[in-house]
Amino acid sequence: MNEASQVLLIIVSSVLSVFLVILIIIGVELMKLMSAVKKVVARAEKIADSAQVVGEYLKKSAQHTSIMRTLANIIESLAKGKKGEN
Repeated sequence: MNEASQVLLIIVSSVLSVFLVILIIIGVELMKLMSAVKKVVARAEKIADSAQVVGEYLKKSAQHTSIMRTLANIIESLAKGKKGEN
């Protein structure tokens, strides 16, 4: 090999080694980022599940409240009807 090809080989191998180091650093940082994202997603799922449970509870309590209001209205109208008869 002549001198020019040796210099070119050294330059190319140096550039490739620098890119390899940079890619390794980027890969490690991406793994850290993905781990953090996974934790955030897990926390968001817990919050969503909690919100869903609360929503279902409120829905059920609203149904019970409407049934109780209907019964109260019926009882009230019956009470008014009995007062009107006396």
